[in-house]
Amino acid sequence: GVAFGVAFGVALVLGVLRVYFWLPELIWVAILFRVTPPTQAASVLRRLPPYFDQLIYLPLPFLDDFIINAYDTNPSAAQNTIDYLITFTNQQKVALRAMGGIAINTLSQCRYVTDITSTVDNLNWIPRNSEDFSPALLRLLDIAASIRAACDGTTPYRKVELLEQPITELSKLQRNLATGELAKDAPLFGSITNKWLQILQDSRKTLEEEAANSPEIPNVYLAGNALLPNDAKERFKGRQDIFRAIEDISLSAQPPVFLLYGRRRSGKTSALNYLPEKVGGDLIPLFVDVQNIASFTSYENIVNSLVDQIKSSAVTARNLILPNANSDAISKDPFAGLQQWMIQVENKIGNKRLLLCLDEFERFEEVIETTNSHTLLNFLRHVMQHRHKWILLFSGSHRLNELKPYWSDCLIGTRTLHLTYLQKSEARELIQQPVPNFRDIYEPDAVDQILYFTNGQPYLIQLICSSIVDHLNRDLRQSKIFRKATIQDVQDVVSQVFEQGQGYFLEFWQYLSEREKIILRNLAQHGIVDSPDKLIINKLVQAEIISHNNGNLEFQVPLIRSYIETLVE
Repeated sequence: GVAFGVAFGVALVLGVLRVYFWLPELIWVAILFRVTPPTQAASVLRRLPPYFDQLIYLPLPFLDDFIINAYDTNPSAAQNTIDYLITFTNQQKVALRAMGGIAINTLSQCRYVTDITSTVDNLNWIPRNSEDFSPALLRLLDIAASIRAACDGTTPYRKVELLEQPITELSKLQRNLATGELAKDAPLFGSITNKWLQILQDSRKTLEEEAANSPEIPNVYLAGNALLPNDAKERFKGRQDIFRAIEDISLSAQPPVFLLYGRRRSGKTSALNYLPEKVGGDLIPLFVDVQNIASFTSYENIVNSLVDQIKSSAVTARNLILPNANSDAISKDPFAGLQQWMIQVENKIGNKRLLLCLDEFERFEEVIETTNSHTLLNFLRHVMQHRHKWILLFSGSHRLNELKPYWSDCLIGTRTLHLTYLQKSEARELIQQPVPNFRDIYEPDAVDQILYFTNGQPYLIQLICSSIVDHLNRDLRQSKIFRKATIQDVQDVVSQVFEQGQGYFLEFWQYLSEREKIILRNLAQHGIVDSPDKLIINKLVQAEIISHNNGNLEFQVPLIRSYIETLVE
């Protein structure tokens, strides 16, 4: 009876697992794999067991190998088989292994840059789920997309610049495969990474030769978003006094809170992006975009956003991996959980200090209005007083006396750093040598005219110089003769500057009060202001829009005056 029961139980288990079907299926797959050459794998896909048995509980070998081999000769048949396995069978894991194998084979077969760029479209049907595929594979797919974007650059010089990012990413991946968390994937992806690096470096040399031989002037000026070191390289000029002050004061015994003040588009965010390159290793700059934080309405989401940005910035700035925060603690009490995490971070960094840079900090006012509470400011105040390894830097376009009253308590005792216009030597370098070995394209009087129009305002310099390069290249394509920019060329592109920089000029004008607009219109038209309001005049002077010169008022940036003149017209 016992033997019968055991036999019945074993038979029942074998029946539930469908072993009686699986054994012949196993033999069938083994025979198919033995007699089918890899080049003919597509012809036998329809004969695989899942097509006549949709419920196979025990693993069958070689199924993913058939699909991977079939993809080389018949990609559509392989994709159809994968879709069938996912939709109608329980072989989803087989389908995922096949997709991963196809992707690895495709990436490893690349010999030229065009091969890499073609993988973006050829493999776009493969999902990008991090839990299903190796992080190294997903990073290679992202890098391939960056390489294609670089190859789509408008000029050889621009392509060279855009290639820098994927080359940097490949180098990071190579290091991670050697010693980092991805070391287990090194056998699969190490050779691909090395091969791609060699391909890109060879391509970069070719493009550099094309750029050097091209008669057109490369437009290297970036008049747009904040500059990033990986993309902008040496284009960021000056501000050494700001960087020295931040480093020297941050390493003092009792550093104050910093308030980095500057008008919009004066380069505040760019300066913060370049901090890791400008200060010593004892200081860890952490960049936080408060605009992102202000988009959330609950303290839990605000704290999680703050933690995520700090962790990401630590990796970017110093390749430092910070510990994960306790999500349960943050969910229960966001700021108590944040404080616990900050203590963990302090223990991680040893004797170093953290410079927490809160960019566009005025957006915290939206959080205060949404929550109807000053809890966030109270927490920041606590950090200033009791977390001595954390140094706070508030970056914004408002002085302390222009902020709402509750800021005075939070920012008491701050050290203000004023980001004003570039010095003349710095502005001249940005014009004539935005990048190393830039061609001499300006007559001396043209440089002086740009300096006069912009007064060292970095965004306007980039904007007007970019327009001049486009202007010279248009002439070059017509006449086939290179010439340097003259003072007349600078004057000719002013209208184009107003058009291309429309967002900047509109924002400048819309932030002014009606009385301020009237005063500036009169000053632009007549050179004087009738019955000037001293309070408003002082405000405009503090905002670096106008200045006193021998008892007269004048615009600090003549290009702004020209813009207002067009509004009057």
